[in-house]
Amino acid sequence: MKKISAFLSKALEIILMVLLALLTLFTFSQVVCRFVLKVSISWSEEIVRMTFVWMILIGAALGTKEWSHLSMEIFTDHLKASAKRRLMLVVYVFVFVIYALFFYAGLQYCIKCIGKSAVTMRVPSNIVYSAIPITCLIGMFFTIEHFIDDLKKPEAI
Repeated sequence: MKKISAFLSKALEIILMVLLALLTLFTFSQVVCRFVLKVSISWSEEIVRMTFVWMILIGAALGTKEWSHLSMEIFTDHLKASAKRRLMLVVYVFVFVIYALFFYAGLQYCIKCIGKSAVTMRVPSNIVYSAIPITCLIGMFFTIEHFIDDLKKPEAI
């Protein structure tokens, strides 16, 4: 599981770098074309939006891998180690359930939007919408990894 996780997180980091480069390139070219050449590239806005959506959702999945999302440690700082650990296991289950709900809703929306296309580029709109179920599956995988790692710790419940 660790090898898959390491490969997946490295692949996601590379994808994020490529998407950031594309986002920067298309945004810069749109600004230059609009203000210097006085010509607008109509499809660049859609590419920027699609890229941004994918970047946000991949970043959220990687945030789960690093367990770097917002947490309120003020509530857990006063707990004993065993209580803190039990609470973390509950948090893992809660995060998994949230990912599962978003996966289901995103999948339903993708199915609903089959056959629809982006306005200016005429590519399937599911290129953007599929980011939700795909990144939710990745987030669920990383959450399961954290859960199993915590269960394997010597101070088992």
